[in-house]
This record gives sequence, structure tokens and C-alpha cells, in this order.
Amino acid sequence: MFAVITLFILGIVLGIALISAAFLSFPFEVSVNIFTWKTTGDVILTALWGISGVVAIWTLFGSFSKIKRRKRGWIQHILLLYNQTVFVATLIPLFVLGAPTTVSGVQRVIDNTYLFYYLTAAFLSAGFLCTLFAIQDAIEKSNWWVFIASIPYIMTGWMVSREYGAYNHFVKSEAFRFDEVVPKLKEQGVTALVWNETWFHLFAILLLILVLLLGGILVAITWEKTASWRQGKEKV
Repeated sequence: MFAVITLFILGIVLGIALISAAFLSFPFEVSVNIFTWKTTGDVILTALWGISGVVAIWTLFGSFSKIKRRKRGWIQHILLLYNQTVFVATLIPLFVLGAPTTVSGVQRVIDNTYLFYYLTAAFLSAGFLCTLFAIQDAIEKSNWWVFIASIPYIMTGWMVSREYGAYNHFVKSEAFRFDEVVPKLKEQGVTALVWNETWFHLFAILLLILVLLLGGILVAITWEKTASWRQGKEKV
């Protein structure tokens, strides 16, 4: 019976994965700045970005309200806190979305991007500490939970560090001249935010976590709804 239930749950997760893959393969256009809502892809991705934050907050509050009554779901807590850490970091560049493509506007974006990197590093550190606090009961049972909780933060921290180095090298290089980059940005119809690759990578991470969270929620609901059926089968 356990094998049947396991296959049933795996089927649900596989279904979510297939739906997600089909959605991601849909050929819609996306602007460099999705918040301009110029295309259908912009609207869809912006909506998913917002949903990722709402779903995580809603699930997080629901989980912590039950955390003292059930000592499980630690992977979910790790994902939720990591999601919120990344989500908050993606808010920082929004303050310069309307910056004009001028020397002063580009300088504003550059300053904001540096702030983005510094605060993202701080958010990752704070998020990891909050995660350790949230799963302290699990850590008391096994120190391996510290390693498991650190995986997304270590990987993201490595990515942020590497891309910060590349960005800093680019804007501090002798070849970087405002009188050259500003006309190029205007010609391409983009802003200096296109240089902030990490921001776009964090968006991709949020979409991935959203799929995992929705899958986890669906599995939890299915498990709860089939509780009486499973108990009846065990008695037989």
C-alpha cells in the first residue's frame, strides 16, 4: 500500500513538472524589462513573480502556526524562507526602473546595482540564520539539517559573488566610458539594468521555487484528503 501511495504522489509531482515544462516552452516574447508589460510574456512573468511572494508568505504563516504541533515539513520551511530571501532581494532594482538613459540615470542604476549586491549578501546571511532558527528541532535530531539548509544559500552566494566580480570589473574597467555606453543603451532601447544579470537569475530561481512550493502544497492537500482512505486500508 505504501508503494501505491508513493507512486500516486510521484505522479502528482511529475504532472506538475510536465505542466511547468510545457509552460516554459511556450514561445511568448519577453521584454528586457518585464515590468513595462509590453508583451504577454511580461505580464505572465510579473504575475508569477508576485504570486511566488504571496504563496510563500501565506504558506509560511500557515506552517509556523502548526510548527509546534507537528515536527515535520522542514524542507518546506527551508524553501519558504529561501524564497522570501530571494524575493526581497529582487525588490531593490525596482527603485530605478524609471531611471532615464542618461549619464546621471546610468549612474543611479550602477549605484543601485552595487546596493543590490551588498543587500543581497546580507539578506542571504539573515535568511540562513532564520532558517536555522526555524528548523532547530530538526537540527537537534541531526546536524545534517544544517548542511541541507545551507545548500541553496551557498549556491546562491557563490553565484552572487561571481557575478558581482564580473559587474565590478566591467564598470571599473578603463574601457567603460559613459559617452560610449549611454548612446549604445539608447540605440538598443534598454536601460543599464540589463547589466545586472543576477537580478534576472533571481527571478528564474523564484519561478523554480514556486513550482516546487505548489507541488508541495498539492501533495500535502492530497495526503490530508486521503488520510481516512489510508487508515481504512491499514485496518484491512
